[in-house]
Amino acid sequence: MGGEADVTPYLISRYFGLRSFTVLYGLTWTFYAFAGAIGPVLMGKAFDATGSYETLLARLALVTLVVATLMLLLPRYAPLEKRSALPSRSSAEAGA
Repeated sequence: MGGEADVTPYLISRYFGLRSFTVLYGLTWTFYAFAGAIGPVLMGKAFDATGSYETLLARLALVTLVVATLMLLLPRYAPLEKRSALPSRSSAEAGA
């Protein structure tokens, strides 16, 4: 557990570059926070409805397996030298 904290920024930076990194990383943690808030509510409702967590946990395990399989299908990301870098500052901008 906790691997997403390492893998997520790595994959975001490789697939989308540094220009989009901060926005996408912020959105990622926003969705993590939302899931962390809504997860216990859904689990509680599932328990109240069925008297067990088993059904919902089995479904969540299946979704996790599907997502993990889909991650294996991700295309290779572009090598570092082919990705667009942030524009460099000109000497005029640097002195201003």
